[in-house]
Order: sequence, then C-alpha cells, then structure tokens
Amino acid sequence: MTELALPEGWSVALVAVLRGNVRVNGKATAREAQLVVLGQSGQKFAIEATPMPSCYC
Repeated sequence: MTELALPEGWSVALVAVLRGNVRVNGKATAREAQLVVLGQSGQKFAIEATPMPSCYC
C-alpha cells in the first residue's frame, strides 16, 4: 500500500488503472479504465494494487 499526502482543499483524480484493480483508501475498488475522484477534505490517501486473476483472458 502507498500513502500520499494531499494538501487541504485540493482535488485528486486517479486514472492509472491500465490492467487489474486498485483499492483506494481501503474501501473503493477501481477497475480497468475507471476514474476515481477524491473529495477535498482530508490530508492523505492510500492506493494499493489488488491481485489480478491468474488467467487474464
């Protein structure tokens, strides 16, 4: 898991899901070609790659 700092009042959008899944803040899961927009409150966020299936067909 990777934690990143976020200045108060800033917005963040993550668009880097090319293959597999990414878990955001331990709650939401973004899949391929999905966009995650985070709110302006808070000072950090966490992202974590989740395991891909063994057969990615």
